Amino acid sequence: MSDALFEDDQSLLPADWDVPPSILGRLGHTVGRQRVIHESGHVLVIVHRVPGPEEDERHGCLSWREPGGRWRSADGREGRVALRETIDEYASTLARLDDRIERSPGIDEHFEIIEHLAPIARAARHLHETLQQARDACPSDRGVIDLRDLAYGIERRAELLMGDARFSLDRGLARSAHEQAQASRRGAEAADRLNRLAAVFLPLGTAAAILGMNVQTGLETLPPPWPLVIILAAGLLTGMMLSWRIHREG
Repeated sequence: MSDALFEDDQSLLPADWDVPPSILGRLGHTVGRQRVIHESGHVLVIVHRVPGPEEDERHGCLSWREPGGRWRSADGREGRVALRETIDEYASTLARLDDRIERSPGIDEHFEIIEHLAPIARAARHLHETLQQARDACPSDRGVIDLRDLAYGIERRAELLMGDARFSLDRGLARSAHEQAQASRRGAEAADRLNRLAAVFLPLGTAAAILGMNVQTGLETLPPPWPLVIILAAGLLTGMMLSWRIHREG
């Protein structure tokens, strides 16, 4: 019975890469964290591609520098080109998120943006740290220096966007809380006015109910159903005017 957690023994690296066994022994079946493995003149750079929202598995970009200075990537391209395209993916993703923030989205969309942006900001920070390690391992490679500087710009932009998104969310929440407080205040004022009106007419209604008052108004001489129609119409009209006045003042 095998001790491995994975049945597949396929390596992360292409079969034609002449990587020392000491480096191969430090690799598992998954990409793992972003890092640089530097031994015997070989430099293996492992970075993460842009993580998607609610995505647990990380997809990697693996680039290898041979002792002679040649760069290669796991997908067959020049290694530094693959790293540059990965950085460009971060830049384009952050630009799209920036556009969404500029459109002043609602609170729900703000939460979605922050949930998407948080793993990107974390991955961008580790990307910069990894390329700094690659810079230390290849001090004479100016291409790696440029990649390191680009990664720092990505990290900085991700941090700023995260700050902007959180500020916009806080502002939206504060505005929503203020609007709810204003609506609650207007509702309380309207309820108070209704209570005052009820207090004014309560004694009259109670007296009429107890004494069974039957006042002659002249409506008795009208043929049915006109008395009922007139009373209903007058009552509805008065109620609508009273409701309009209460809400207008609120």
